[in-house]
Amino acid sequence: MKNLLILTSLLISGSLWASPMDDVCSLEGNSLGFATDYPKLEEWCERNNILEVTKIRLSDVTFWVNSYCRFDRNVYVQEIKQPKGKRIFYDLGCVLYDPKGRARL
Repeated sequence: MKNLLILTSLLISGSLWASPMDDVCSLEGNSLGFATDYPKLEEWCERNNILEVTKIRLSDVTFWVNSYCRFDRNVYVQEIKQPKGKRIFYDLGCVLYDPKGRARL
């Protein structure tokens, strides 16, 4: 009975604190497809936030994933439907590894 009471109290108390994965850190690319405000990641975001980057080019998706996303969590990339002849943009969603990004060698 004591174990059941302890287990129940741990489950209830654990849900009282919000985890960083409850917050979404959102950035938007400009008309050319570049996310120009990524230096502000350090101000706006913290580790394990959900990172959402919208309207970026496919070539920039690789940069964002390699620099900022955790590889042990899901990474979502979705093409934004555009009228024929328009530039194609993508949306990216992942769990933020670190707002500073990974070091480039």
